[in-house]
Amino acid sequence: MEVVNGVFKVEVPTPFPVGCVNAYIIEGDPVTLVDSGPNSEKAFSGLLQGFEQAGVDIARLSQVLLTHGHTDHVGLVSSIGDEVEQRGGKRPSVWLHQNDHHRVIRHEEYTRKRVRSYIEIAERGGTPGEILDQMPYEWLVDRFISFGKSIPDVQTLRDGKVFETGLGPLRCIWTPGHSHGSVCFVAEEERIIFSGDHLLSDISSNPSLDFDRSSDIMMLRYLDSLLRLDKYKDYQAYPGHRAIINNIGSRIRELQEDIIEKLDKMREALAHTHQTIYALSRQIYGNYGLDQIVLALAETMDLVRILEANEEAETVEIDGVLHARERVSK
Repeated sequence: MEVVNGVFKVEVPTPFPVGCVNAYIIEGDPVTLVDSGPNSEKAFSGLLQGFEQAGVDIARLSQVLLTHGHTDHVGLVSSIGDEVEQRGGKRPSVWLHQNDHHRVIRHEEYTRKRVRSYIEIAERGGTPGEILDQMPYEWLVDRFISFGKSIPDVQTLRDGKVFETGLGPLRCIWTPGHSHGSVCFVAEEERIIFSGDHLLSDISSNPSLDFDRSSDIMMLRYLDSLLRLDKYKDYQAYPGHRAIINNIGSRIRELQEDIIEKLDKMREALAHTHQTIYALSRQIYGNYGLDQIVLALAETMDLVRILEANEEAETVEIDGVLHARERVSK
């Protein structure tokens, strides 16, 4: 689907609850692709079909710009490069922010560490044993490894880097939160932002998902990053999933208010009792499924840490399980 002159949105199927990934083909010289989709035959077929429907020869693809390093956005990159070469083209350059670079250089190695961190947050959060039994390490590793391939030739980009495209210059804006290396690409001439998963039209950006790499509270980093886009509040955002966002300023306010509401819920949940992170996650996020447990636990932990930093809550570890409670002033 052509969303603006020379820019085509391709809805690439994924096996995840969020649904399709939006990849964007930018016609012109050089031909540019923003994000790719996960590694699967179905996703690859969908992306190739998108090039065909756009009337763009994939062999002309010159550069792939990645908004962040999650497999649903980068998993097909190696296969795309192979396809371009097989059709007689030159392998496209691939660009990803330096803070997500480690995710894709050695995909299998990174995935094993990442899955271990998933299990650890579930265990430390007090997840019941019958749920932990449904998260066997090797099965999860095999599943997540299948969604991607290593990209050993990926090049690192930094805040402010400009790419020439058929749409005009695209400038990288570093927006950490959804991942440490999350970026948006701004086309100022057309008043467009390719927002990846930093701005989504109707769902949370899961700003706490990078819980295992930093002492930062990623939810706060995310809020700071939202403010970086406020100067573009009248632009259109082309997100990594779901519908185009026509009013960035309004969406930023909605996301800010959502986090404030969650913090208020957390204050109520912590009143006069201590609870595990898992128990709190159920009060904040409800009856979520197994495929959402890590997201719910990570966000719950960040909400607690924000209140802890404000001296409104405190945490204590009991038999290896983290509990939180309201902090009572002395």
